[in-house]
Amino acid sequence: MLNYLTAGLSLISLASCVPAPIQGSLGFIPSAEQIAAVEAANNVTAKILAIQERLGGVGCAGQSCDIADLAGSTGRLPKVKPEGGGTSDFKCIAKYNEAGLQAALKAPSVKKQPNGVSGAMMGAGHAMGNLIPGFGPPDTGTFSGSCTKNIVIFAKGTTEVGSLGITVGPVLNAGLPHGFSVVGVPYTADLAGDYCLGLPGGMVARDMLNQAAKKCPDAKIFMSGYSQGGMISHNAVAYADEEARKRVAAVLVFGDPFQGAPIKGYNGPIITYCNEGDYVCTGNFVVGAAHLSYTGSTAMAAIRELKKLAA
Repeated sequence: MLNYLTAGLSLISLASCVPAPIQGSLGFIPSAEQIAAVEAANNVTAKILAIQERLGGVGCAGQSCDIADLAGSTGRLPKVKPEGGGTSDFKCIAKYNEAGLQAALKAPSVKKQPNGVSGAMMGAGHAMGNLIPGFGPPDTGTFSGSCTKNIVIFAKGTTEVGSLGITVGPVLNAGLPHGFSVVGVPYTADLAGDYCLGLPGGMVARDMLNQAAKKCPDAKIFMSGYSQGGMISHNAVAYADEEARKRVAAVLVFGDPFQGAPIKGYNGPIITYCNEGDYVCTGNFVVGAAHLSYTGSTAMAAIRELKKLAA
Protein backbone atom coordinates (compact mmCIF):
# COMPACT_ATOMS: atom_id res chain seq x y z
CA MET A 1 0.00 0.00 0.00
CA LEU A 2 1.18 3.53 -0.54
CA ASN A 3 3.09 4.83 2.44
CA TYR A 4 1.34 8.15 2.72
CA LEU A 5 2.04 8.70 6.38
CA THR A 6 5.69 8.72 5.43
CA ALA A 7 4.82 11.23 2.73
CA GLY A 8 3.26 13.60 5.22
CA LEU A 9 6.34 13.50 7.41
CA SER A 10 8.59 13.97 4.40
CA LEU A 11 6.75 17.10 3.31
CA ILE A 12 7.20 18.60 6.75
CA SER A 13 10.87 17.73 6.97
CA LEU A 14 11.61 18.94 3.45
CA ALA A 15 10.25 22.35 4.33
CA SER A 16 13.05 22.84 6.83
CA CYS A 17 15.97 21.24 5.03
CA VAL A 18 15.78 22.06 1.31
CA PRO A 19 16.15 25.38 -0.50
CA ALA A 20 13.00 27.47 -0.35
CA PRO A 21 12.21 27.28 -4.08
CA ILE A 22 11.45 23.57 -3.90
CA GLN A 23 8.71 24.17 -1.36
CA GLY A 24 6.21 25.00 -4.10
CA SER A 25 3.66 22.50 -2.87
CA LEU A 26 3.94 23.89 0.64
CA GLY A 27 2.82 27.45 0.11
CA PHE A 28 3.93 29.45 -2.95
CA ILE A 29 4.65 29.27 -6.67
CA PRO A 30 8.37 29.02 -7.46
CA SER A 31 9.70 30.82 -10.51
CA ALA A 32 11.21 28.99 -13.47
CA GLU A 33 14.65 30.28 -12.44
CA GLN A 34 14.22 29.02 -8.89
CA ILE A 35 13.10 25.61 -10.08
CA ALA A 36 16.08 25.37 -12.43
CA ALA A 37 18.43 26.23 -9.57
CA VAL A 38 16.91 23.62 -7.29
CA GLU A 39 16.98 20.96 -10.01
CA ALA A 40 20.65 21.66 -10.60
CA ALA A 41 21.46 21.66 -6.89
CA ASN A 42 19.71 18.37 -6.33
CA ASN A 43 20.77 16.75 -9.61
CA VAL A 44 17.11 16.44 -10.60
CA THR A 45 17.08 16.62 -14.38
CA ALA A 46 13.33 16.29 -14.92
CA LYS A 47 14.16 13.26 -17.04
CA ILE A 48 11.07 11.81 -18.63
CA LEU A 49 11.47 8.09 -18.22
CA ALA A 50 8.87 7.35 -20.85
CA ILE A 51 6.05 8.80 -22.88
CA GLN A 52 4.11 6.03 -24.51
CA GLU A 53 0.77 6.79 -26.12
CA ARG A 54 -0.57 3.29 -25.71
CA LEU A 55 -2.69 1.40 -23.25
CA GLY A 56 -0.72 0.60 -20.15
CA GLY A 57 1.67 3.55 -20.31
CA VAL A 58 5.25 2.81 -19.29
CA GLY A 59 4.91 -0.42 -17.36
CA CYS A 60 4.49 -1.08 -13.67
CA ALA A 61 7.06 0.04 -11.13
CA GLY A 62 7.26 -1.38 -7.62
CA GLN A 63 3.68 -1.85 -6.45
CA SER A 64 2.15 0.84 -8.67
CA CYS A 65 -0.08 -1.56 -10.57
CA ASP A 66 -0.97 -3.49 -7.42
CA ILE A 67 -2.50 -0.43 -5.78
CA ALA A 68 -4.23 0.52 -9.04
CA ASP A 69 -5.81 -2.93 -9.03
CA LEU A 70 -6.94 -2.36 -5.45
CA ALA A 71 -8.50 0.97 -6.41
CA GLY A 72 -10.46 -0.74 -9.17
CA SER A 73 -9.14 1.52 -11.91
CA THR A 74 -7.65 -1.34 -13.92
CA GLY A 75 -10.69 -3.59 -13.80
CA ARG A 76 -8.49 -6.41 -12.51
CA LEU A 77 -8.80 -8.13 -9.16
CA PRO A 78 -5.69 -7.70 -7.00
CA LYS A 79 -3.36 -10.70 -6.91
CA VAL A 80 -1.41 -9.43 -3.90
CA LYS A 81 -2.09 -7.38 -0.80
CA PRO A 82 -0.10 -4.14 -1.21
CA GLU A 83 2.23 -3.06 1.56
CA GLY A 84 1.21 -0.77 4.39
CA GLY A 85 -2.51 -1.24 4.99
CA GLY A 86 -4.61 -2.13 8.01
CA THR A 87 -8.24 -3.07 8.59
CA SER A 88 -9.50 0.45 9.27
CA ASP A 89 -7.57 1.82 6.31
CA PHE A 90 -9.55 -0.31 3.88
CA LYS A 91 -13.00 0.95 4.88
CA CYS A 92 -12.92 3.81 2.40
CA ILE A 93 -11.63 1.60 -0.42
CA ALA A 94 -14.43 -0.88 0.26
CA LYS A 95 -16.98 1.85 -0.46
CA TYR A 96 -15.84 1.92 -4.08
CA ASN A 97 -14.29 -1.50 -4.75
CA GLU A 98 -15.49 -4.10 -2.26
CA ALA A 99 -14.70 -7.04 -4.56
CA GLY A 100 -11.16 -5.81 -5.12
CA LEU A 101 -10.58 -5.25 -1.44
CA GLN A 102 -11.75 -8.74 -0.53
CA ALA A 103 -9.47 -10.24 -3.18
CA ALA A 104 -6.50 -8.26 -1.84
CA LEU A 105 -7.16 -9.27 1.76
CA LYS A 106 -7.12 -12.94 0.74
CA ALA A 107 -4.01 -12.61 -1.44
CA PRO A 108 -0.38 -12.98 -0.34
CA SER A 109 1.37 -9.80 0.73
CA VAL A 110 3.45 -8.02 -1.87
CA LYS A 111 7.20 -8.30 -1.45
CA LYS A 112 8.38 -5.54 0.88
CA GLN A 113 9.20 -2.42 -1.08
CA PRO A 114 12.74 -1.04 -0.73
CA ASN A 115 11.44 2.49 -0.20
CA GLY A 116 8.34 1.58 1.75
CA VAL A 117 7.47 1.44 5.42
CA SER A 118 5.13 -1.35 6.49
CA GLY A 119 2.09 -0.28 8.42
CA ALA A 120 2.42 3.38 7.47
CA MET A 121 -1.28 3.60 6.71
CA MET A 122 -2.39 2.44 10.14
CA GLY A 123 -5.10 4.72 11.46
CA ALA A 124 -5.98 6.21 8.09
CA GLY A 125 -9.54 4.98 8.30
CA HIS A 126 -9.98 6.82 11.58
CA ALA A 127 -8.49 9.96 10.06
CA MET A 128 -11.04 9.85 7.27
CA GLY A 129 -13.98 9.41 9.60
CA ASN A 130 -15.14 6.40 7.65
CA LEU A 131 -16.01 4.50 10.80
CA ILE A 132 -18.93 6.91 11.24
CA PRO A 133 -21.81 6.53 8.74
CA GLY A 134 -22.23 9.55 6.51
CA PHE A 135 -18.75 10.94 7.10
CA GLY A 136 -15.77 10.98 4.78
CA PRO A 137 -14.52 13.26 2.00
CA PRO A 138 -17.01 14.61 -0.57
CA ASP A 139 -17.15 12.44 -3.67
CA THR A 140 -19.55 14.18 -6.06
CA GLY A 141 -18.66 16.87 -8.58
CA THR A 142 -20.06 19.33 -11.10
CA PHE A 143 -18.55 20.51 -14.38
CA SER A 144 -19.06 24.26 -14.69
CA GLY A 145 -16.44 24.98 -17.33
CA SER A 146 -16.90 26.41 -20.80
CA CYS A 147 -17.15 24.30 -23.94
CA THR A 148 -13.82 25.19 -25.49
CA LYS A 149 -12.39 23.06 -28.29
CA ASN A 150 -10.09 21.36 -25.80
CA ILE A 151 -10.92 20.78 -22.15
CA VAL A 152 -8.30 19.68 -19.63
CA ILE A 153 -9.77 18.39 -16.36
CA PHE A 154 -6.86 18.68 -13.94
CA ALA A 155 -6.48 17.28 -10.41
CA LYS A 156 -3.88 18.93 -8.18
CA GLY A 157 -1.62 17.13 -5.71
CA THR A 158 -2.01 16.53 -2.00
CA THR A 159 -1.86 19.68 0.18
CA GLU A 160 -2.09 22.02 -2.81
CA VAL A 161 -4.54 24.90 -2.56
CA GLY A 162 -6.68 26.58 -5.21
CA SER A 163 -8.64 24.93 -7.97
CA LEU A 164 -5.53 24.01 -9.97
CA GLY A 165 -3.03 23.78 -7.14
CA ILE A 166 0.15 25.82 -7.13
CA THR A 167 2.60 23.71 -9.14
CA VAL A 168 1.78 21.83 -12.34
CA GLY A 169 -1.78 23.07 -12.85
CA PRO A 170 -1.02 26.79 -13.13
CA VAL A 171 1.86 26.08 -15.52
CA LEU A 172 -0.42 24.13 -17.86
CA ASN A 173 -3.09 26.81 -17.63
CA ALA A 174 -0.63 29.59 -18.45
CA GLY A 175 1.16 27.70 -21.21
CA LEU A 176 -1.73 26.33 -23.25
CA PRO A 177 -2.97 28.47 -26.15
CA HIS A 178 -6.40 29.81 -27.04
CA GLY A 179 -8.83 26.98 -27.59
CA PHE A 180 -7.88 25.24 -24.34
CA SER A 181 -9.48 25.53 -20.94
CA VAL A 182 -8.04 23.95 -17.80
CA VAL A 183 -10.68 23.11 -15.20
CA GLY A 184 -9.60 22.11 -11.71
CA VAL A 185 -11.10 19.22 -9.77
CA PRO A 186 -12.37 20.71 -6.46
CA TYR A 187 -11.61 17.70 -4.30
CA THR A 188 -10.34 17.61 -0.73
CA ALA A 189 -6.59 17.41 -1.38
CA ASP A 190 -5.48 15.88 1.90
CA LEU A 191 -3.70 12.75 3.03
CA ALA A 192 -7.02 11.07 3.72
CA GLY A 193 -7.61 10.88 -0.03
CA ASP A 194 -4.20 9.31 -0.49
CA TYR A 195 -5.05 6.63 2.04
CA CYS A 196 -8.11 5.86 -0.10
CA LEU A 197 -6.03 5.67 -3.31
CA GLY A 198 -7.56 8.82 -4.82
CA LEU A 199 -11.03 7.29 -4.97
CA PRO A 200 -13.08 10.11 -3.37
CA GLY A 201 -11.45 12.70 -5.64
CA GLY A 202 -11.74 10.29 -8.52
CA MET A 203 -15.51 10.28 -8.15
CA VAL A 204 -15.57 14.09 -8.17
CA ALA A 205 -13.55 14.06 -11.40
CA ARG A 206 -15.69 11.25 -12.81
CA ASP A 207 -18.82 13.36 -12.40
CA MET A 208 -17.08 16.29 -14.07
CA LEU A 209 -16.02 14.09 -16.98
CA ASN A 210 -19.50 12.64 -17.43
CA GLN A 211 -21.06 16.10 -17.42
CA ALA A 212 -18.44 17.67 -19.70
CA ALA A 213 -18.96 14.89 -22.25
CA LYS A 214 -22.69 15.62 -22.36
CA LYS A 215 -22.44 19.39 -22.20
CA CYS A 216 -19.66 19.75 -24.78
CA PRO A 217 -20.19 17.10 -27.49
CA ASP A 218 -17.66 18.64 -29.88
CA ALA A 219 -14.81 19.16 -27.42
CA LYS A 220 -11.71 17.04 -26.97
CA ILE A 221 -11.42 16.12 -23.30
CA PHE A 222 -8.14 15.42 -21.53
CA MET A 223 -7.72 14.07 -18.00
CA SER A 224 -4.63 15.15 -16.13
CA GLY A 225 -3.28 15.18 -12.60
CA TYR A 226 -0.24 15.41 -10.39
CA SER A 227 0.59 13.02 -7.53
CA GLN A 228 -2.72 12.12 -5.85
CA GLY A 229 -4.23 13.82 -8.89
CA GLY A 230 -2.67 11.10 -11.02
CA MET A 231 -4.63 8.45 -9.15
CA ILE A 232 -7.72 10.62 -9.47
CA SER A 233 -7.26 10.81 -13.24
CA HIS A 234 -7.06 7.02 -13.53
CA ASN A 235 -10.08 6.53 -11.29
CA ALA A 236 -12.16 9.18 -13.04
CA VAL A 237 -11.78 7.58 -16.45
CA ALA A 238 -12.20 4.03 -15.14
CA TYR A 239 -15.41 4.81 -13.25
CA ALA A 240 -16.89 7.16 -15.87
CA ASP A 241 -19.84 6.33 -18.11
CA GLU A 242 -18.80 4.39 -21.20
CA GLU A 243 -19.70 7.21 -23.57
CA ALA A 244 -17.75 9.73 -21.51
CA ARG A 245 -14.75 7.41 -21.37
CA LYS A 246 -14.73 7.22 -25.16
CA ARG A 247 -14.46 11.01 -25.29
CA VAL A 248 -11.16 11.13 -23.41
CA ALA A 249 -8.48 12.06 -25.94
CA ALA A 250 -5.57 11.36 -23.57
CA VAL A 251 -4.61 10.96 -19.94
CA LEU A 252 -1.51 12.89 -18.81
CA VAL A 253 -0.14 12.24 -15.33
CA PHE A 254 2.82 13.56 -13.34
CA GLY A 255 4.48 11.70 -10.47
CA ASP A 256 1.77 9.06 -10.77
CA PRO A 257 1.45 6.45 -7.99
CA PHE A 258 -0.40 4.23 -10.49
CA GLN A 259 2.40 4.46 -13.06
CA GLY A 260 2.11 1.89 -15.83
CA ALA A 261 -1.35 0.68 -14.89
CA PRO A 262 -3.95 0.36 -17.65
CA ILE A 263 -7.33 2.02 -17.23
CA LYS A 264 -10.44 -0.11 -17.37
CA GLY A 265 -12.32 0.29 -20.65
CA TYR A 266 -9.94 2.94 -22.00
CA ASN A 267 -7.78 2.40 -25.08
CA GLY A 268 -6.42 5.90 -25.60
CA PRO A 269 -3.04 7.45 -24.80
CA ILE A 270 -1.72 7.34 -21.24
CA ILE A 271 1.18 9.78 -21.10
CA THR A 272 3.25 9.40 -17.95
CA TYR A 273 5.87 11.84 -16.68
CA CYS A 274 8.10 10.61 -13.87
CA ASN A 275 11.23 12.40 -12.74
CA GLU A 276 14.28 10.27 -12.15
CA GLY A 277 14.37 9.34 -8.48
CA ASP A 278 10.66 9.93 -7.82
CA TYR A 279 9.67 6.95 -5.69
CA VAL A 280 6.02 7.95 -5.74
CA CYS A 281 5.95 6.48 -9.24
CA THR A 282 6.65 3.07 -7.71
CA GLY A 283 3.54 3.16 -5.54
CA ASN A 284 5.55 4.16 -2.46
CA PHE A 285 4.80 7.71 -1.47
CA VAL A 286 8.23 8.75 -0.28
CA VAL A 287 8.30 12.41 -1.25
CA GLY A 288 11.64 13.95 -2.17
CA ALA A 289 12.97 16.68 -4.41
CA ALA A 290 12.22 14.73 -7.59
CA HIS A 291 8.51 14.55 -6.78
CA LEU A 292 8.32 18.30 -6.24
CA SER A 293 9.97 19.28 -9.53
CA TYR A 294 7.41 18.93 -12.31
CA THR A 295 6.84 22.60 -13.11
CA GLY A 296 9.84 23.11 -15.38
CA SER A 297 10.82 21.17 -18.49
CA THR A 298 8.41 18.34 -17.71
CA ALA A 299 5.36 20.59 -17.70
CA MET A 300 6.59 22.21 -20.90
CA ALA A 301 6.82 18.77 -22.52
CA ALA A 302 3.23 18.07 -21.48
CA ILE A 303 2.08 21.33 -23.03
CA ARG A 304 3.72 20.33 -26.30
CA GLU A 305 1.96 16.96 -26.20
CA LEU A 306 -1.41 18.58 -25.56
CA LYS A 307 -0.91 20.92 -28.49
CA LYS A 308 -0.17 17.95 -30.76
CA LEU A 309 -3.31 16.16 -29.63
CA ALA A 310 -5.55 19.24 -29.72
CA ALA A 311 -8.65 19.63 -31.83
